Amino acid sequence: MPLNSTEKAFFEQLAEEAKNNPRKSLAEMSIEEFRESAKVFNDYAGPAADIDFEDTVILCQDGHELKARFYQCDDTVLPLLIFFPGCGYVLDLFESNHVALSKMAKAAGCHAVLVQYRLAPEYPLPAAYNDALEATKYIFDHAGNFHADKHKIIVGGFSTGGGLAAAVCQALKKSVNYPIFHQLLFDGLYDATLSLRDYDEFDAQDLLLTRDSLKYQLAFYTPNKSQAKDMRCSPYWSDKFHGLPSSTMLLPEYSGIRSQGEAYAKKLKDAGVAINKVIIPGQTHNTPICRKVLSDGEDPAVVAGNALKKVIN
Repeated sequence: MPLNSTEKAFFEQLAEEAKNNPRKSLAEMSIEEFRESAKVFNDYAGPAADIDFEDTVILCQDGHELKARFYQCDDTVLPLLIFFPGCGYVLDLFESNHVALSKMAKAAGCHAVLVQYRLAPEYPLPAAYNDALEATKYIFDHAGNFHADKHKIIVGGFSTGGGLAAAVCQALKKSVNYPIFHQLLFDGLYDATLSLRDYDEFDAQDLLLTRDSLKYQLAFYTPNKSQAKDMRCSPYWSDKFHGLPSSTMLLPEYSGIRSQGEAYAKKLKDAGVAINKVIIPGQTHNTPICRKVLSDGEDPAVVAGNALKKVIN
């Protein structure tokens, strides 16, 4: 189907605003200015689901703490989704991702934990990966604190968080102590080289996640070009696909990184991994965290939650 009307109208609005009030090019923009411009994502997110949650912290081995939010925090033992937010590795989009995850957890009927990892350029590769891996182990080790069914712990994420979730699942696939039940990969970033281009005609329609903006953000997390194929930020280039947990992949039809999602799904399928690939028609990459302004079609967070509900039940 064509690009949804609200997405098209929003992109046209942004183009008109840029025409009337030109901003600096990415090449001229500091990371502080880029972060300031991205604060509007919180305005675009819309309301969260009506669901109980509480803020907590994840303790890391070197003493630093990761901000986290625990959903459906009653004492009923339930499956648990560990979820890493999308943020381009450089932006604080915790609250925008909170809106999406609250709806996922409510639709799925599970506990969930949103875990914020450290951001670049202050903390480049492998900081975010190390945080995601440590957080996953911590939550397994303290499953009782999260009232989690330890046999049904899912690791997931959105955008860069989806790439981190995929990398964590690869790292822990043979672990007896950390048996990941399923992975929920929501339009993840799996290739920091940005060389996968099979769905360019779809990717190019996403004007809120352009190739130039991806390059700009990734340069802070992987300042050395030789790092671009490191599996910790580019799990697509790993050879650890056999034996991965079953997978649910959500791909907005016109995401700026759909090519990556399709390529990663193919590698999973070729390795014999059970995969449910869901194409969300008419939507773009940021629809899950910009639902207030990108409102056509089914809410993609609810789509993800419903898909997960089928898995855990």
